[in-house]
Amino acid sequence: MLKVALEKGDLEKKAVTALFMGLGYSNLAIGAVERRWRSYLDLKKRYSTYAQEIADFTLGKEKSDDVWVCWLQGIEQAPELVKACYGRMQIVFGYERVHLVTESNICDYVEMPDFIMDKWKSGRITNTHFSDLLRNELLIEHGGLWLDSTVYMSGDLPAYIENSPLFMYSHMNIDDISICYNSWLIKANKGDGTLKSLQTLLERYWKDNDRISDYFLWHLCLTLLLECKNGQIEGLIPVTDYLPESFALMLDKPFDELQWATLKNLTPIHKLTTKLDLSAVQKQGTFFDALVKGKI
Repeated sequence: MLKVALEKGDLEKKAVTALFMGLGYSNLAIGAVERRWRSYLDLKKRYSTYAQEIADFTLGKEKSDDVWVCWLQGIEQAPELVKACYGRMQIVFGYERVHLVTESNICDYVEMPDFIMDKWKSGRITNTHFSDLLRNELLIEHGGLWLDSTVYMSGDLPAYIENSPLFMYSHMNIDDISICYNSWLIKANKGDGTLKSLQTLLERYWKDNDRISDYFLWHLCLTLLLECKNGQIEGLIPVTDYLPESFALMLDKPFDELQWATLKNLTPIHKLTTKLDLSAVQKQGTFFDALVKGKI
């Protein structure tokens, strides 16, 4: 395997795969790692020089209290979980601070390049990957806090996030070695250099391509830019995503007041998902049931 890997130039990928096999990962998990790593290497080969040319990690200086959330079809068309999350955001941050961006009001907030809009409207850019571009542009133009529509706030935003000129949760799972940071919560000052560089790289990608190379393109492009800074963004507080993503694993479990109180004490931010087995989570008395009924 070593000889073949050397000949094909993918020794690093094969080494990681061998490591995961030694740790007991399944073939399915290993396959996902290999595919993502292959996508990253291809991205690096094609855009590394350009990334070095545009990389700028200057922090923005103008703070904003705006909170940005997006459901392109409008909140009326959103699943119960999204409605619950959005309603909670309004309570925690105040109705006047929370801006719901939809397909009908995008132009009220940002101006996206024509070729991006054309590719989105024609389906070549999916809603998910359009929202990646949208969150960058909103924060570059206005600053503030981006929250995915599936983020549930059980309390106030921690001061270390509120007062940070740039914050994203670190992604520390060993099977996602090409991903450094998450995109579901981003706090940034207006004009942040990292997001500007990332947006420029993503727009270049979409000028050159009509389809996505990897679902995690936003993350892979950020990792590529960070190679220009040895994987570090100066001043970014390293906080992992482990606790904020824990509640998602509990939604189909029977609601327990003590467990919920303990989790709330550990983190007021909870990244959930709409990709659920509804037959399990919608049972009476589950955490999901308590969430959508406003009992927590």
